Amino acid sequence: GCGACRNACPAQCIAMEPDAEGFLFPSIDQTRCTQCACCEAVCPALQDRQAPTMPDAAYFGWHVNNDIRRQSSSGGAFTALCELFLARQGIIIGAVFDAARMRVCHRGSDTCDWHTMRKSKYVQSDTDDAFLQTKAHLDAGTPVLFSGTPCQIHGLRNFLGRDDEHLVTCDFICHGVPPMQLLNEHLEEVKRRYHTSSVVNIDFRPKIAGWSQPYIKVDFEGNITLETPGMLDAYF
Repeated sequence: GCGACRNACPAQCIAMEPDAEGFLFPSIDQTRCTQCACCEAVCPALQDRQAPTMPDAAYFGWHVNNDIRRQSSSGGAFTALCELFLARQGIIIGAVFDAARMRVCHRGSDTCDWHTMRKSKYVQSDTDDAFLQTKAHLDAGTPVLFSGTPCQIHGLRNFLGRDDEHLVTCDFICHGVPPMQLLNEHLEEVKRRYHTSSVVNIDFRPKIAGWSQPYIKVDFEGNITLETPGMLDAYF
């Protein structure tokens, strides 16, 4: 579901469609396919896997601003990277929650709205044309910070087919991504149970009870907010 094949297809005949369980999966329009095999060439699942190399050095850290750490899922390192790239007139591409279409998708930003990419989103993100956007920015010499799952980063690097000094990728330890369909079914049940309306935003790890007790927070239209301990929320 990384979307590398869709971005690489010169005939634009590949769409990412939900399968029976709701996971995004490539669907090819065979009437338009030219058998060029560009999709197979960039697919991380079809390529031989190379043995991982150990890094020369590893570091850990957190943002020095306590407010930013509280607004983040973990230590706020992503925010620090974003601040650096914005100072260099760079582009940040990451996952945002699109409440209007009830999905998580990748978007690019060079303005103040990049903060919507902050925090973990426990659902599969649709990369849309984010790989094509990344390539266009890199070709123009614009620095790009791309944040995504390890699978998405692998797909992006296969799609680009080259290293670029202007590209920094930011992945994370991933426990697997549930499909958006599962989250939407859960939210529909929540709306029925509490007689609420449309969802405006979801926060999977707000610091309501500090760092040790996970919560999930859902904002609905009409200034209605539901805050649930993670262990008591069926989806979480």
